[in-house]
Amino acid sequence: MSWVHLEDESVRAGSILTLQNGSEFDGIVFGELMAGKWMAGSDNWKRSEKNQEKYPDKDAEAGPLIQM
Repeated sequence: MSWVHLEDESVRAGSILTLQNGSEFDGIVFGELMAGKWMAGSDNWKRSEKNQEKYPDKDAEAGPLIQM
């Protein structure tokens, strides 16, 4: 579980939580492939879904404290 206070929705590829083993990582990433969307990220999307179209356009607005 992680808590985040997003100040700026224009941030790209920022991670709230990342687990890494050697060069492999998995994380909760904001704006990696599509602006304004949180996604499950991994090294070069090896374990992540690249098509983010089916996910909501706005997961959270800047300002409020959110829990993931």
